[in-house]
Amino acid sequence: MARDKVRTKRQALLIAMNSEGVLAGITVLGFAEPRNYLPRAKWFALFQGHRLDEQLRLRKGIDGVSGATLTSRATVAAARRALAVHAVLAASPLPPPPQ
Repeated sequence: MARDKVRTKRQALLIAMNSEGVLAGITVLGFAEPRNYLPRAKWFALFQGHRLDEQLRLRKGIDGVSGATLTSRATVAAARRALAVHAVLAASPLPPPPQ
């Protein structure tokens, strides 16, 4: 889950990915900004299938949303951060099980 400030208030996102680090989807759990700054579900579906690469950026593989620029930026940043954390954790060896 990612919780970020968009403009002056917060949004909470559930970011799902598979074990290979491919985004499965983003669900908005909370959005305290005015509702007209919240993109439609169709826009959030654009993230599906993306990895942590250069295509996961606004005006590259993700179109911006007119009137919701800050929300778009915050959402892309949250998705990139979640995938980066996944990459670090996936590369780390698992600790041994407790005895």
